[in-house]
Amino acid sequence: MNRYRAASCAGLIGGFAIATLVYGQVLPRRTECFQWDQAYGQMVLFSVIGAAITATVLGLTIGLLFGRHFWWAASPRKRIWVAALLVVYPLAEFIVVLWPRIFGFGRLLFSSIDARYADCQAMAFSAPGLLGGIIGQGVAAYGQWQVISALLLGACAVGGLLAWILSELFVRALGLERIAQGGEA
Repeated sequence: MNRYRAASCAGLIGGFAIATLVYGQVLPRRTECFQWDQAYGQMVLFSVIGAAITATVLGLTIGLLFGRHFWWAASPRKRIWVAALLVVYPLAEFIVVLWPRIFGFGRLLFSSIDARYADCQAMAFSAPGLLGGIIGQGVAAYGQWQVISALLLGACAVGGLLAWILSELFVRALGLERIAQGGEA
């Protein structure tokens, strides 16, 4: 009975070894994991900055595009938060967090990251972490999707707040508040 178990285990291990050779799935080296992690971490950093800028710009301009067609775009405060939290955040979340999990790495925006980067989560390769090691040092950036989501949400909220402040400054500085009330500027 033990001989049959040993033979079946050997056959199973041999089958996995052959399948690995046939499909070319070789585990990545630590240096490769480190490079891919840095590339993904850099993409996260630029996405956080881009989400804040996009939320600010879209919050200020969405009224020009949709202000006469939709009720939420006619109200300055509502349109800023709709633009930041209901347009920019889901888009950034899809691109940075969901895209690699659905479509994988190695294509389009993620062409600098190999498809085997997901295998690096289980390896110890002295990951730098996010934001230059401030968050999650030693953990692959791919495995920190909750933190990335929170960073993107915070960036969109900061962008919305900045758009709201700029909007209020523009209204007061240009005298638009008096014109809207029926007075002269």
